[in-house]
Amino acid sequence: MKLTYIPLLASLGLVACGQAPSDAATDTADLNKDNGGESTKVITAALGIIDVDAMGAQEAIANIEGLVILDIRTPEEYADGHIENAINIDFYAPDFKKQLAALNRTTPYLLYCRSGGRSGKALRMFRDMDFQSVIHLEGGILDWQEQGLPLTGE
Repeated sequence: MKLTYIPLLASLGLVACGQAPSDAATDTADLNKDNGGESTKVITAALGIIDVDAMGAQEAIANIEGLVILDIRTPEEYADGHIENAINIDFYAPDFKKQLAALNRTTPYLLYCRSGGRSGKALRMFRDMDFQSVIHLEGGILDWQEQGLPLTGE
């Protein structure tokens, strides 16, 4: 089942990045997923900037309609393997901030780099530009690989 906009599994341990807990969305609902009838709590209004691990990123990719995946590593790193359907915008490009400014601020994004350093810095730019929904893979592609999740372009 595709969920709309920004529902994420609360059980993934999502944390609001740079926000006090009261700033994070707290509206929840129970959804019956096809997992033997067990009910799963989901965040239904997770607008803002949040950190997730690789498994949380995989859940976001599977469940957030319209999610755009941004790989901000260099083109060479991207060519060595990236998350399927990721768009490459090089953090080190002279016009990186201009490229971000051209993005739709209401689209949900999943952001990652190699280990979380560059994407952590980019989060400040997203926040300063008033993006509404950015999911940060805080361990980067290294965490993704450590979890045995697939890459494309390798």
